[in-house]
Amino acid sequence: MLMKALFAKTRCLLPLACALLPLLLTGCETFGSYRTEEEMQRREDALILDEKFQKLSGRIEGLEIEVQQLSETVNAVQTKQGAAMQSQTQSLQARLDALEARLRTVEVAREKDKQEIVDKLSQKMSQIMTTSSSSGGSKKTTKRSHADSGYEHEVQPGDTLSAIAAAYGVTSKIIIDNNDIKDPNRLRVGQKLFIPD
Repeated sequence: MLMKALFAKTRCLLPLACALLPLLLTGCETFGSYRTEEEMQRREDALILDEKFQKLSGRIEGLEIEVQQLSETVNAVQTKQGAAMQSQTQSLQARLDALEARLRTVEVAREKDKQEIVDKLSQKMSQIMTTSSSSGGSKKTTKRSHADSGYEHEVQPGDTLSAIAAAYGVTSKIIIDNNDIKDPNRLRVGQKLFIPD
C-alpha cells in the first residue's frame, strides 16, 4: 500500500519532472559552459551586439528602400526637366528661325532700296548733265574734218567721263577716241569735248 501511494505520488510528479528536466539540463549546460562571470559578461555583450546588429540591419534595409525611392524620384524629375529643356530649346530654335527669316527679308528690302537710290541718282545726274550741256556749252557742230556731227561739251566741276557719256547716251570709249584723251581720269574744268551723235 505504501508502494501504491508512493507510486501514485511519483506518477503525479513524473510529468513535472519531465517538464523540469530540460530546464535543469539547460541550466547545467549554462553553468557548465560559463564557468566564470567574465564569460557570462561576454555572452551578454555578444547578445547585445547581436541585437544592435539586427536593429542596424533593419535600419540599413529601410535606408536602402529610401535611397531607391529617392533615386526613382530624381530620375522622374530629371526626365521632366529634360522634356522641359527640350521644349524650351525647340521654342528658342523656332524664334531664332523666325528672326533669321525676318533678317533675310530686311536684307532683301535693303538691297532693293539701295538699287532704287542708285537708279534715281543716275537719272538725276543724267538730267543735270543734259541740262548743263544744253544751257552751257553744248552746241551742234561739225568739228571733225570728216564731217561728223555731234555735241560740244564743256567740262564742269565734278564731271566724270562716265557721267558725261551716260548723259549723252554714248560710251566712254567713243568720247576718248574722238577727243584723243590720254588719261580719262584727268579732265580739266573748261575743257571742251566733242561727243558724236
